Amino acid sequence: LTQLCTFVGCTQVEGDLILSISNPGLIPPCLASPTGFTTLQAALERAFRSLRRINGFLVLTSNICIYNLNFLLSLEVVHSTTTIGSTYRILIQNNVALQDISGLRNLVEIGGTDLETVPEGIRIGENFLINFNPHLCSLQLQALYSSLSGSRQPITPSDLMRASAIVNESFTTNAAPSICPVGRFPINATGISEDKILVQWEQPVPRTANSTVYRQYLYYVETRGSTDPHLRDIIMQDGEQASFSCAAKLEHWSMVVLPANATSYTIEDLVICSEYAIEIDVLYNSSSIGGLVTGNSSRIVLGRPKRPPILPPPSHL
Repeated sequence: LTQLCTFVGCTQVEGDLILSISNPGLIPPCLASPTGFTTLQAALERAFRSLRRINGFLVLTSNICIYNLNFLLSLEVVHSTTTIGSTYRILIQNNVALQDISGLRNLVEIGGTDLETVPEGIRIGENFLINFNPHLCSLQLQALYSSLSGSRQPITPSDLMRASAIVNESFTTNAAPSICPVGRFPINATGISEDKILVQWEQPVPRTANSTVYRQYLYYVETRGSTDPHLRDIIMQDGEQASFSCAAKLEHWSMVVLPANATSYTIEDLVICSEYAIEIDVLYNSSSIGGLVTGNSSRIVLGRPKRPPILPPPSHL
């Protein structure tokens, strides 16, 4: 992450900008807040807040801690003279926490095409490859596309198919969805003994008719026994956007693999009187994609084992 420090105050990048951060680790001091507690999202906003032009591709792939692209709000030009694949100059792929791509709405030029005066026969959507981001849906792409092209080029399902914008829906009809599906489902965590927590939830429902639940993963981590003093804050600070796999460093969390039809699990051998953050992730088998794809996640909850009974003091003999 120290490489991000070189972008502070930068207005132009010569070459491709590729962000692929699977384990952010510690935020470097050049991007930290005065308190020293900074998330990756905030660090990216400090690094790229002045960036206006990229003379190459824009690639965001396999990031687990990026919720939105607001750190690119100043970006106006992606001027790549070549393409990724046949037509793409912007690739946004496999970002498990990404929920909002409106940070690209201030683009005015992609690949030499002025978005205000798009030539006949050129479709803006062909510049984007946006796929396998489990918390995005087609409306996010529709909103971005509309903000870039206005009413001159209304987006259609065929545009999304041509742009390979696979974002949790299968475009087999002529109608795009009217609302984005809810990504995070509720779970309950109840202490049932001094070292056990019962976790319960409703069976996840696939977002499309072409998907089935393949497997579920339960993650948990002790929030107060961690060597990272900010772990609990990192886990809980973003509410609905919080990414457990981002917040809980690999050396801290535990994982349990659950069958597709599981709706409860008892976590055992926990520390008495401690607190745990808990989340469930769902893996789908999608026939439209032809393989496994990351699905939705539960809300993150905090749970505690049941407190031991307080024994009365011994009677005075």
